[in-house]
Amino acid sequence: MKKIALFLILFIVNFSFAKDIVEELQKKFSEIKGFQTDIIQKTYQSGFSSPDIFYGKVLAVKPDKIKIEYIKPYKQIIYLNGTKVTLYSVEENQAIITSADNSVLITEVLEMIIKNKSIKSTFNVLETKETNDTYKISLKPKNNAEVKKLELTIGKFNLSLTKISAQDTDNNVIEVEFEKFKYLSNPVNINFNLPKNVKILNN
Repeated sequence: MKKIALFLILFIVNFSFAKDIVEELQKKFSEIKGFQTDIIQKTYQSGFSSPDIFYGKVLAVKPDKIKIEYIKPYKQIIYLNGTKVTLYSVEENQAIITSADNSVLITEVLEMIIKNKSIKSTFNVLETKETNDTYKISLKPKNNAEVKKLELTIGKFNLSLTKISAQDTDNNVIEVEFEKFKYLSNPVNINFNLPKNVKILNN
């Protein structure tokens, strides 16, 4: 009986922690004007041990603009403006313009932050963990059956994002590490215009 009581106490404590950190993070998202950060993106294809690695930077501002600029190994820009997403290859001078509904999962997470979307309405909270200096929140998208799990790593100091990791049903993994992450307390203008001679590809 004591073991059962102890289990129930631990369960209640863990559940309360999960609720508090998610709500605290949601509150943080509602207070900011946007964020900026450098990123290192690692893509692990199932069956391969070495990842494809991309370096870049992100600027995201409310209510609905995100600019992801990849610098290495090649230059690309992903620009989300409301319901439209532009993917531009600098070196090839080619672009694809598509709907935000077709955006990748990582972009959806960033969009959730700047649009103040409810975390709990978008994801099921599977598990939370606490380390010395971070919180780890494991999530399952409610409307994306291809994603097995998504994990957010949050710094304790100011609830800044330090890492996003996603695994799909084919066991491919994408990890995005954030460096020099900074929440913005003031509005910032963000715009992106394609060059006049760019080649637009059919989506």
